[in-house]
Amino acid sequence: MVDGRIKDLVQGFLTSGWKSEPMEKALAIAAATPDAVGALANTVMERVPKGGTFLDAALLFLPEDLWPAVVRDAVRVAVADPANEAAESVVAYASLQCPAAVHPFLPELFGLDERYKPYYGTYAWREARGTQLDFLVGKLSEDPANTPPDAERYRAAYGDTRFRAFEALLETRDPRALTEASAAASGLGLPEDRLRYHLWQVDWELHDERFRQLTPELVYHIQFPHGYVERPGFLRDWPLPTWQAADPGTAACRFGGTLDAPCGVCGEPLHHLFTLPQPFAAELGVRSVPCVALTTCLSCLGWEAEPLFYAHDGSGEPSALAVAARRAPDSVSPPFEEARVEVVPTPARWRWQDWGLSNGRENLHRLGGHPCWIQSAEYPMCRGCGRTMPFLLQLDSELRLADGDSHLWGSGGICYVFWCDSCRLSATTIQQT
Repeated sequence: MVDGRIKDLVQGFLTSGWKSEPMEKALAIAAATPDAVGALANTVMERVPKGGTFLDAALLFLPEDLWPAVVRDAVRVAVADPANEAAESVVAYASLQCPAAVHPFLPELFGLDERYKPYYGTYAWREARGTQLDFLVGKLSEDPANTPPDAERYRAAYGDTRFRAFEALLETRDPRALTEASAAASGLGLPEDRLRYHLWQVDWELHDERFRQLTPELVYHIQFPHGYVERPGFLRDWPLPTWQAADPGTAACRFGGTLDAPCGVCGEPLHHLFTLPQPFAAELGVRSVPCVALTTCLSCLGWEAEPLFYAHDGSGEPSALAVAARRAPDSVSPPFEEARVEVVPTPARWRWQDWGLSNGRENLHRLGGHPCWIQSAEYPMCRGCGRTMPFLLQLDSELRLADGDSHLWGSGGICYVFWCDSCRLSATTIQQT
């Protein structure tokens, strides 16, 4: 039996759209009665096939033990109607928050990928193992009906079931799958530079015939003092997961302010981002210094130069590597307001996050784990050894500046920080829409 509140929400949305305040109503249901989110999802899939962000937000509260049943219903709907966007949303969020719930249905979802919906074709394969990999390897070895000439293979591959299997194998991030996919790359017409590009999308690289993971396995969330991050008004008062206050005893770290060293572009004092202490530093791949002060220039990064590189001394303090003759930036930014922030271990449910799917509802300020790329993955090359620099942390937009404004990393983007431990070099880049 469907909850009367759900009936009212859906009927109001069908009648008057966003004038019915579906987000507020959905969050009220989800926060007060998480067990009702499954019924909400089923009702929306049935009556509002185009879905809505109110369903996406409610799924944040769905109890983990209910995900398998909701996914089963979503796959049933998707098989009957692949254009049902509400069912696609359920699969997409399950692929992030509870991948195991999607795994029994992966072959069925793979068959729905004719229009290259990523959540049906490759995205859902994260953490897949065993017989699921065997299925993909079988697809990868299928002969196409018409093999194009070598010069056209790469372009044609995008419409090929084998190429979808190749991408899905990479998305599993399983070493065996990476080996199988990489071995098939030449048969798909992918040159070495394109294979490197595809491996980067899943945060791996192939170096000296060995696979190397470019991200730490561990992931922590950075939690800021109340009000420090400017959040959308309609979400500000809801107890959304990943935004909760830190538990007592978590590590407190310095954030924001300035450093004495000058920027290598404009010559102004560097803007301090985050001082990462041990033992967190070692867990995330920073082992050559006792702690590391990470920095950038908010005035220059992305506007005057990118990436920006910094050499760190034996104590972890940075100095900028010059990128060109010094010049004044078009716009001078103040530093972030100095604060103490909490480093909190991330629950398994939030190990995977996605910038587009979070849509401002999730805390994307993270240490370690996998980057939430806005565009395609892009790792800088270390200016010391020339190798790919592993990912260390990311900072989302809307952080408070010392003058009270919020910083947007371009236009609502993300700042990514990378670290080469052997060279003691850090780098910062940004991506934006």
